Amino acid sequence: MSIGIRSSPERPPRAHMDLGQGDRPEGAEPATTPVIDFYAGKSIFITGGTGFLGLVLVEKLLYACERIENLYLLIRPKKGKTAGDRLAELMTSSAFQRLKTEKPRVLEKIVPIRGDVREDCLGIAPEEQDVICGNVSGLRRKPILVS
Repeated sequence: MSIGIRSSPERPPRAHMDLGQGDRPEGAEPATTPVIDFYAGKSIFITGGTGFLGLVLVEKLLYACERIENLYLLIRPKKGKTAGDRLAELMTSSAFQRLKTEKPRVLEKIVPIRGDVREDCLGIAPEEQDVICGNVSGLRRKPILVS
Protein backbone atom coordinates (compact mmCIF):
# COMPACT_ATOMS: atom_id res chain seq x y z
CA MET A 1 0.00 0.00 0.00
CA SER A 2 1.40 3.35 -0.90
CA ILE A 3 0.17 6.77 -0.04
CA GLY A 4 1.08 9.21 -2.78
CA ILE A 5 1.76 12.91 -2.71
CA ARG A 6 -1.15 15.21 -3.27
CA SER A 7 -0.49 18.90 -3.52
CA SER A 8 -2.38 22.06 -4.19
CA PRO A 9 -1.39 25.72 -4.23
CA GLU A 10 -2.84 26.13 -0.73
CA ARG A 11 -1.09 23.12 0.80
CA PRO A 12 2.50 21.95 0.58
CA PRO A 13 2.96 18.36 -0.67
CA ARG A 14 2.87 15.64 1.99
CA ALA A 15 5.68 13.15 2.28
CA HIS A 16 5.38 9.86 0.44
CA MET A 17 4.77 6.89 2.72
CA ASP A 18 5.39 3.40 1.35
CA LEU A 19 4.18 0.58 3.57
CA GLY A 20 5.77 -2.05 1.37
CA GLN A 21 2.54 -3.20 -0.23
CA GLY A 22 2.48 -1.19 -3.45
CA ASP A 23 2.33 -2.66 -6.93
CA ARG A 24 5.59 -4.24 -8.02
CA PRO A 25 6.60 -6.35 -10.99
CA GLU A 26 6.09 -10.08 -10.62
CA GLY A 27 9.17 -11.72 -9.14
CA ALA A 28 10.54 -8.42 -7.81
CA GLU A 29 11.76 -8.29 -4.24
CA PRO A 30 9.16 -6.86 -1.85
CA ALA A 31 9.67 -3.30 -0.68
CA THR A 32 11.11 -3.02 2.78
CA THR A 33 10.46 -0.81 5.79
CA PRO A 34 11.99 -0.74 9.28
CA VAL A 35 9.02 -2.74 10.59
CA ILE A 36 9.33 -5.39 7.87
CA ASP A 37 13.08 -5.62 8.46
CA PHE A 38 12.60 -5.88 12.25
CA TYR A 39 10.28 -8.90 12.03
CA ALA A 40 12.20 -10.69 9.26
CA GLY A 41 13.32 -14.11 10.49
CA LYS A 42 11.74 -13.65 13.93
CA SER A 43 9.00 -15.61 15.62
CA ILE A 44 6.20 -13.84 17.47
CA PHE A 45 4.01 -15.05 20.34
CA ILE A 46 0.63 -13.32 20.49
CA THR A 47 -2.01 -13.45 23.20
CA GLY A 48 -5.46 -12.12 22.39
CA GLY A 49 -5.09 -13.00 18.72
CA THR A 50 -8.54 -14.56 18.45
CA GLY A 51 -10.39 -11.33 19.22
CA PHE A 52 -11.42 -8.68 16.72
CA LEU A 53 -8.28 -6.55 17.00
CA GLY A 54 -6.10 -9.63 17.35
CA LEU A 55 -7.31 -11.00 14.02
CA VAL A 56 -6.49 -7.68 12.37
CA LEU A 57 -3.00 -7.72 13.92
CA VAL A 58 -2.33 -11.31 12.83
CA GLU A 59 -3.52 -10.66 9.28
CA LYS A 60 -1.51 -7.45 8.91
CA LEU A 61 1.68 -8.97 10.32
CA LEU A 62 1.48 -11.96 7.99
CA TYR A 63 0.54 -9.87 4.98
CA ALA A 64 3.10 -7.08 5.39
CA CYS A 65 5.89 -9.04 7.06
CA GLU A 66 5.85 -12.30 5.12
CA ARG A 67 9.46 -13.05 6.17
CA ILE A 68 8.25 -13.73 9.75
CA GLU A 69 9.51 -17.14 10.84
CA ASN A 70 6.49 -18.31 12.89
CA LEU A 71 3.52 -16.69 14.57
CA TYR A 72 2.57 -18.51 17.77
CA LEU A 73 -1.03 -17.78 18.68
CA LEU A 74 -2.24 -18.53 22.21
CA ILE A 75 -5.72 -20.05 21.86
CA ARG A 76 -7.90 -21.20 24.73
CA PRO A 77 -9.81 -24.45 24.18
CA LYS A 78 -13.47 -23.55 24.45
CA LYS A 79 -16.87 -25.23 24.16
CA GLY A 80 -15.37 -28.65 23.45
CA LYS A 81 -13.10 -27.34 20.69
CA THR A 82 -9.33 -27.66 20.71
CA ALA A 83 -6.96 -24.79 19.94
CA GLY A 84 -6.46 -26.32 16.47
CA ASP A 85 -10.23 -26.49 15.89
CA ARG A 86 -10.62 -22.87 16.91
CA LEU A 87 -7.75 -21.82 14.62
CA ALA A 88 -9.43 -23.62 11.72
CA GLU A 89 -12.63 -21.69 12.47
CA LEU A 90 -10.69 -18.40 12.63
CA MET A 91 -9.23 -19.09 9.20
CA THR A 92 -12.74 -18.99 7.74
CA SER A 93 -13.04 -15.36 8.87
CA SER A 94 -13.27 -12.74 6.14
CA ALA A 95 -10.29 -11.05 7.84
CA PHE A 96 -8.04 -13.66 6.18
CA GLN A 97 -9.58 -13.56 2.71
CA ARG A 98 -6.83 -11.33 1.28
CA LEU A 99 -4.14 -13.67 2.64
CA LYS A 100 -5.89 -16.76 1.29
CA THR A 101 -6.11 -15.18 -2.13
CA GLU A 102 -2.74 -13.43 -2.43
CA LYS A 103 -0.34 -15.19 -0.01
CA PRO A 104 -1.84 -18.49 1.15
CA ARG A 105 1.51 -20.00 2.18
CA VAL A 106 2.04 -17.48 4.99
CA LEU A 107 -0.96 -18.94 6.82
CA GLU A 108 1.17 -22.03 7.45
CA LYS A 109 3.32 -19.90 9.77
CA ILE A 110 0.54 -19.71 12.36
CA VAL A 111 1.16 -22.22 15.15
CA PRO A 112 -1.70 -22.65 17.64
CA ILE A 113 -0.60 -22.90 21.27
CA ARG A 114 -3.17 -24.24 23.71
CA GLY A 115 -3.37 -22.08 26.80
CA ASP A 116 -5.28 -19.58 28.89
CA VAL A 117 -4.04 -16.20 30.13
CA ARG A 118 -5.94 -16.74 33.41
CA GLU A 119 -3.65 -19.63 34.42
CA ASP A 120 -0.06 -19.83 35.66
CA CYS A 121 2.44 -19.94 32.78
CA LEU A 122 -0.53 -19.02 30.56
CA GLY A 123 -1.77 -22.60 30.93
CA ILE A 124 0.74 -23.71 28.32
CA ALA A 125 1.80 -27.37 28.48
CA PRO A 126 5.54 -27.90 29.14
CA GLU A 127 6.16 -29.38 25.68
CA GLU A 128 4.55 -26.34 24.04
CA GLN A 129 6.60 -24.05 26.32
CA ASP A 130 9.70 -25.76 24.91
CA VAL A 131 8.52 -25.03 21.36
CA ILE A 132 7.92 -21.32 21.89
CA CYS A 133 11.00 -20.82 24.07
CA GLY A 134 13.34 -22.31 21.51
CA ASN A 135 14.32 -25.49 23.32
CA VAL A 136 13.26 -27.66 20.40
CA SER A 137 15.67 -28.19 17.54
CA GLY A 138 14.69 -26.39 14.38
CA LEU A 139 13.46 -23.23 16.10
CA ARG A 140 16.13 -20.63 15.41
CA ARG A 141 15.05 -17.70 17.54
CA LYS A 142 13.05 -17.08 20.66
CA PRO A 143 9.76 -15.36 19.92
CA ILE A 144 8.91 -11.74 20.51
CA LEU A 145 6.04 -11.49 22.98
CA VAL A 146 3.05 -9.42 21.93
CA SER A 147 -0.13 -9.16 23.98
